[in-house]
This record gives sequence, C-alpha cells and structure tokens, in this order.
Amino acid sequence: MHLVQGPSLFVHAEPDHYSMGAPSPDNRLFSETHISDLPSVILTNIFSNISSPRVRNCISLTCRDWYIIERQTRLELSLRGNICVMHELPICFQQITSLDLSQCSPWGSSLFQSTQNGEEIGNCLRHGFPNVTDLTVYVRDAIDIQMLAWVWPDLEFVRLVRWHQKPMESTEGTEVGNEIEGLLSACKKLKTLNLSNFYSWTEDIPPALQVGAFTAMNLQILNLLKLAPNGFKAQEVQAITTSCPHLEEFYIICEFDHRLLDSVGDEALLSIATNCPRLKVLHLVDFNEWGAAVEDSNEDGEGFAPEDSGLSRQGLEAMFKALPHLEDLVFYLSQNMRDVGSPFEVCASSCKKLRSLKLSHFQGVCGGPHPDGIARCAGLQELRLNKCGDLTDDSLKAISIGCPKLSKLGLRCCNLITKEGLYTCVGNLSRSLKDVEIACCKSLPTATTLKALEPIQSTVKNLHLDCVWDDDILAQEAARAEASRNQPTVEFMNQEQSGFGPPVDIGSARVGMRNWSQRSPAFVDADGLDEMIGAKTDNFLTPHRLVSAKRRRANMDENGSDVGLGYHASYSSIHRGESQSSSSLPRLPNGKSDLVFGNGNANFDLGPIFGAGYAMGRSQEPSENGANSANSLPGKAWKSLETLSLWIPVGEVISPLAVMGLAVCPVLHELKVKVEGDGRQHQKPNKLSWGMQSLCRYPKLEKLALDLSEVTGFSLSAPTGFTDLSLWERHYLVGINSLQLTELEYWPPSDKEVNRRALSLPAAGLLSQCLKVRKLFVHGTAHEHFLMMLNRCPCLRDVQLRGDYYPAPDTIPCQRFEAAVAKRGFPD
Repeated sequence: MHLVQGPSLFVHAEPDHYSMGAPSPDNRLFSETHISDLPSVILTNIFSNISSPRVRNCISLTCRDWYIIERQTRLELSLRGNICVMHELPICFQQITSLDLSQCSPWGSSLFQSTQNGEEIGNCLRHGFPNVTDLTVYVRDAIDIQMLAWVWPDLEFVRLVRWHQKPMESTEGTEVGNEIEGLLSACKKLKTLNLSNFYSWTEDIPPALQVGAFTAMNLQILNLLKLAPNGFKAQEVQAITTSCPHLEEFYIICEFDHRLLDSVGDEALLSIATNCPRLKVLHLVDFNEWGAAVEDSNEDGEGFAPEDSGLSRQGLEAMFKALPHLEDLVFYLSQNMRDVGSPFEVCASSCKKLRSLKLSHFQGVCGGPHPDGIARCAGLQELRLNKCGDLTDDSLKAISIGCPKLSKLGLRCCNLITKEGLYTCVGNLSRSLKDVEIACCKSLPTATTLKALEPIQSTVKNLHLDCVWDDDILAQEAARAEASRNQPTVEFMNQEQSGFGPPVDIGSARVGMRNWSQRSPAFVDADGLDEMIGAKTDNFLTPHRLVSAKRRRANMDENGSDVGLGYHASYSSIHRGESQSSSSLPRLPNGKSDLVFGNGNANFDLGPIFGAGYAMGRSQEPSENGANSANSLPGKAWKSLETLSLWIPVGEVISPLAVMGLAVCPVLHELKVKVEGDGRQHQKPNKLSWGMQSLCRYPKLEKLALDLSEVTGFSLSAPTGFTDLSLWERHYLVGINSLQLTELEYWPPSDKEVNRRALSLPAAGLLSQCLKVRKLFVHGTAHEHFLMMLNRCPCLRDVQLRGDYYPAPDTIPCQRFEAAVAKRGFPD
C-alpha cells in the first residue's frame, strides 16, 4: 500500500468577525489550517490517548508521518491467527507493553508446540515485542509456561488461559505445582498472576508459591477465581496468604461449608487479614455459589438457605478491623450468615475507603427505616445483595438514604422487596444510579420492575431483568388485538410490535419485501420468510393468484417499491387474505411503508401481522425524544440505556419485552440473554412466536451474548410432540440475521447425559446469515461442515471454539476453516 507523504486533512478556520472589510479570495488560502501543522509532541499525545484499534489503524493509513507516530505510541496489541505463519508476525510495534496472544491458538493448540521448533517461535516473539511486561496467553501445559518465562523474563502481569480441564493422569511436566512453578521461579518481577480462566487443581497453587517464594513475596494481585469443581480449603488459604504478604488484590474461591473437613472459618478469615494487611480488593466466593443456576437460587422460596454458616459475627468483625485499606469486598456464601448488621457497622468505621460491596446469603444487613448496618457505609458506590431473605422496603429505603453515592445497585432473590420500596430507593438515588440489576425477586415481575424504575428511566445505562411477563398486560394486549379485528384503525396498524397481532394468512401479507438473493440485512422477502419459518405458501395459492403474485414481484424496482401499481387496501382485506389490485407496499426513504386508508395515508408496520414482534426492515432513525416516529408505545424512552441483560426461562418468548415497557431504547448497543430450564418439559412451541425478530426495534444493537448452556433437553431422541435441542436452537436464533450485529458470543444447549455441547445444523445455518458479524465466539464444538458454513459471513474475522472440557477441539478441521477464511479475504 502506497502511503502519501503529507496528510490531506485540513480544517477551516472561523472567519474573523472583527476584521474591517470582507477577505479577498486570495486571503482565503490562509484560512486553511492543516492538522499536520500541529507540533509532533501534541500529535503524539493525542495518538497516545486513542484506544480503539480500528481508529488507530485508520490513523496509520493517513500518511507516513502518522504511520510512524501511531507505531511509536501503540502500547496494547491483540494478535489473532495461526502462530505457525511466522512471516506474518508484525515486528513494527517495538513499544508494545501489553500483548494478548490468547487468540493466536484459537482452537486449543499449543503456542510453542505447534511446530517442531518452539525456540524459533520464541525468538521471533522476543524480537518482535521486546518490551512486553503485560501478557495474556493460551497455554496447554507446563512446557508452554516455561517457554513464556524464557522469552520474557521481565514479565510483571501474566494472565494464563486454558479453557479445557487439566488431564487427570500425571505425565512429565504436569505433576502437582510444576505448571506454575517455572513461571514463578524465572519471572522475578512478577506482580500480577491471573488464573481466573486457567483450569488447574487447587493443590497446585500452594506448592508453586512456596518454591517461587521470592516472586510470591512481590505479588500484588492474585486471582484464583478459577473454574473448578471444588474450592480452596482453610490450610491452602493460609499457605497462600503466608507466601504473598504484600497482596493488594486477592480473588479466591473457597469451601465455606462447615460440614466439610478443613472448611474456611473464622481462623482462616483472620489469617487472610493478618497475613495481607494491605488488601484493597478481597473477593471470597463459595464454590457452590460460583456459576449457580438461577432456577436453583430460591431454595426454600424465601431467599434463605436450608443451613446456617459456621462463620461468626466476631470473626467477621475481626477481619474488618484488620483491613483498614479495604475498598472492594465480595463475600458470597452458600449458607446463611444471620444478624450481620453490627459487623458491617464495624466495617463502616474501620474500612472508611470501602466503595464496592457484594454479599450473598447475609441476613439482617439493615433493619431500617433509619440507617443502620450497611447503610452506615456512606461512601459505597456499588452494592449488590444476593439472597437476603429479610431485606424489606424499609431496609432498602434506609440504604438509599445512608448511601447517597450509589451508582450500581443489584438485588437478587430479595423476595420481600416490592414496587413501592424499589421506587422510593431509585427516587432517592436518581442523581447517581446508573447500573441496576433486579433478578429473582418474586414481587417484581418485568412490567412492575420497569414501572418502579421510572425515576431513573432516562439516566440508567446498564440494566438486568428477569423476563417474567405480567399476565394481566398480556391479556389486555390480546383483548385489544381481538377487538381490533372488526374495527381496523390507524392506531392499531401503528401499534408497537408486541407479538399479539391477529393471525393472518402469511401468503397475503407478503408485501413490499426485497428479493432474498440481495442478502440485505434490513429487508426480508417472502422467500426468505419461507426459508426461516418453513412455510411454502405458494404451493397453496390458486393458479391465477400465483401468476398475479409473480407478476407483482416482476413489477418491483430494485429499491423494493412497486413502479407501476398503487396500493389501496383495508386491514380487513389483509386479514381475510383477499387479493387486491397490488400487494406491494411503497417503501419510504426512512424504511416505513405507506398505506392508503380512505382519504388519508397511514404508516403501516408488518410487526403486528406476523406476530412475535417481527420487525421487517425497521431501519428508521429514532426521533428527538428517543421514540420511533412510526411505532412507539406510550411512556418515556430509555435514552441512556446502553447494555441490557435478560434472564429467560425456557419456553418463554422475548417478544413481549416492548409491551412491558422497553419499547424505545435508542442507544442500546449490547444485549446479554441467558436462557435456563429443561426443554424436555415443554412441547414444541409456535414457530411464529420465537426468535430475535423483535430486537430489530433497537437500531444501535451491535453486540449479543446468547447463553443457552443451561438449556437441557433431548439430543436426537425427542418423543413425539416434544422438541429436540437442535430445534430449540432454531427457535431462539431465527431472525438473528435481521439484526446488525458485529459481535456475537454463543453458548449452545447441551444434553447432560451425552456431556457434549456442539453447534447444530440449524444454528450454523442461521449464524451464517449474519452479514455484518465480525467476531463470533462459540462456547462448544462444531463439525467441520457446520463450521465451513460460517465462511458465508463476509465480514467475519475472529472465530473461536471454546470448549470447556478435555480434550480441546480437534485442531485440523479448525485450521482448514481458518485457511478458508484467510483465502476468502476481508472487505475492510
């Protein structure tokens, strides 16, 4: 690529309104100021503050001077691809200090053992990135870890990644403690060790820290919140804290069940505080609470666990008194810790820097209505309470008064909280609250929760909800749709896509749609609809209607509008499926359709006709008040909502989300959906009531995380009337191609008896229709011919199969897919 010597960008200076007379044409040349006229020091500082990789790439292509400055100021880099292709390794980023190599082996292959000569790979990495101090890398065994220490002996921050479990048999280099021992012995400057995504055994860590005692003494951050079937015992916790006395951040998963031998109790908690007095961040999580399913979170239905914890209030107070610098505390238990109001008052007086507090199964945290307990922690900015069964509205009100700086609030399984208590709380915190999580609270279904959040509706940025639909609202919508069948009105045709429209003949409603062969993400034609829902309605048309339908399609121009025929129809004729003089809807520039009703026109949306909130080509921009000009439910818009997280029980649909109160979210760009439940207890759902079509109402949606990992069911053995897992995937993924997604993270469902999570054929086919997706992470495996279907996505660049079991996915088919993607090329 040829790089020009000078930048072509310039800005026009504002005219001098105080000058005498108008400037001459010759003097206008002096009003142009090139950005290259800025001193190189200022440009360097500007480029140093830009973190977006794509923006930096565009900057480097402007001119050669900017290319050099960008290379000199880039400090972070993430590499992807195959490490075996060494000639493609960039060597122009000599100033890189933070390097991510976890995607250089995206299929679970070894970084240094992919070729016969691992030392050559190490030399190339050391020559290309000599100043690396912060490293994230995928490793398979102890040999890879030892090679890292040999390549970069001055590492200060290390994050090890291994998605699959460690093999059960012991081989050379995999004995207890040998994996991390080499890293701690060689990297004397190590300050941070993150093993949160590294499958290992709990008994590996204490021996390794004792062997690398000098490095362990210098550790400031140790993250052991690993994915493992068990937690650390009391003796192991004491050994770890004794070896690392200078820790400032400590994350660990423990065994707090007092019925088990050597469980973590008061003595272990005090050892953490006395051995590591500098702690600022402390996360203690019971392994039973780590990744617990939502369905099993209620226990006895009141938010209380069946057993009480062996920890005492005196032990908790002693820990707080020994940690004066504590700023962030996470304490998740699986058993009840009762009457903890007085210990947290001690925490408020001893830990005055406390800013974040997350608790689980702590009862009596605040009595109310006056501030006491955790309400005395006036400096709290984040509070999340999980399974606090005795938390009442008065307690929540006292917390909102005593902690006025709260910007993040989470309530999970607090069944005594009602709409009035939540409304009062968020009203008191309306100036600061930006992040809200309401989950598993029996008195707070979706519609009620959204009503209670009205004081912060225009300011909240992150929101988590449980999709528990209000039956009264659903019944009202169904009744309104039924009443509108015989009285067609403009308001009914403009109602929001709620999924409660009257049933209509699909063949008569296929109007104003583009040809499927154009692959436009914003429009879906009739053939594309047939392909998604499995309906071949042309086969049921009479011969003269079939010829008329083909003739009407032939008269449509390339923009999807009818060039020779007008449209005059009534809703009743559409409902009856009667043929009109033309069945094409003129497409307006803003993506809406125009219908003629008598003497006037009305904007018509196909969502109510197709049901399930099907948004056909919803490409119109939101108006100034945040609502779409054509379709909007009454109420305010969620103007600042950027991230939405949803929990959905299996068998429920997502389309009533707008009816419940989330109709207008103009800046929503990230959505996280988690589905849980046993699909074997549900019969085959209606194919028109599922899918992602209703999410087209959010114009800025770009990132989606769809987690079906806790959806269990039949794997190729479903009885008559029930749904196979592959069909469950199809029901949830249908219509995903209509979204403008750039990043997608997907967890397929699994059959617990088979113990295998893999991508099915319907899922691979639907994911391959996402035209704009750039990053696709599948947490499971996939057959090679299913994987090759993803090559149809033209913009796809990053693909990973992350299996959470051993062994890792077969690398040979994945490498063939990687070569096919590279051969295809990328449009940008």
